[in-house]
Amino acid sequence: MALSEGTDLDAVGGEVEHERARLLRRQVKFWTGQLVDLSGRNNLLYYHDLKRGTLDLTEAASERVEEVLAGKVVSLSRLFPSEEIRADAARRARTIRNKAEEHFEERGLQTLYIACGMATWTNQRGGATPQAPI
Repeated sequence: MALSEGTDLDAVGGEVEHERARLLRRQVKFWTGQLVDLSGRNNLLYYHDLKRGTLDLTEAASERVEEVLAGKVVSLSRLFPSEEIRADAARRARTIRNKAEEHFEERGLQTLYIACGMATWTNQRGGATPQAPI
């Protein structure tokens, strides 16, 4: 912007501030869009069961699952009375615990959570249907 005699410097300053604010808002919108990966690579939005890293509680004793959800400590033998199911659950639980410890020790991330359902919705961008644990 060229300045000439008689230019109102307050008006010029206001225009510069307005332009700066507009650019800053645009950049903040871009940066916040980068914080969450909405693509199919996001394992929380497009969740799928893992071979060993998922422990499904649908075959667990329902009253024990209620205790777990209430925050109580429940042994696998009480959760899964069937020895056959319990053996598989124990392997999965060890895998999940080891991975959670690795994430915490190496990256400081707490990644061990329990989900009590799945949320799905229509994907407006096409492709796979999102399925996220809740």
